Amino acid sequence: MERRIQKRIYVNEKATIIIEDKTYNGYIVNMSEQGMSFTLNALFKVQDETVRSSVLEITFNNSSDEAVKLKCEVIWIKKGLYTGKTIALGMKIVKPPIEYQNWINKLFVSNSYTTYEQSNSSL
Repeated sequence: MERRIQKRIYVNEKATIIIEDKTYNGYIVNMSEQGMSFTLNALFKVQDETVRSSVLEITFNNSSDEAVKLKCEVIWIKKGLYTGKTIALGMKIVKPPIEYQNWINKLFVSNSYTTYEQSNSSL
């Protein structure tokens, strides 16, 4: 059973991140007020020590089609998911802006996405 402090919204939102001055496209898999999980195809080698604890910028369009840019710290990395060529990054949002918090809270209230809530997680 999953253990989460905060509710998660499961999504499949296209997003872009920058790792070591290179831009990568992928998908946000789930998000909360303070964190998210992002997946991308592993067409490159990610060095755990380089990426973990790095602050990255992630960009995506919200449900109102407004561009959202967030700074996130990489908390965990999982390699070889799905096809064996996918990397998942668990990220904590650094100082989530109030606009983001308001937007995600509206999603929780409207039940626009599937949510999951449990206790005892780092994100």
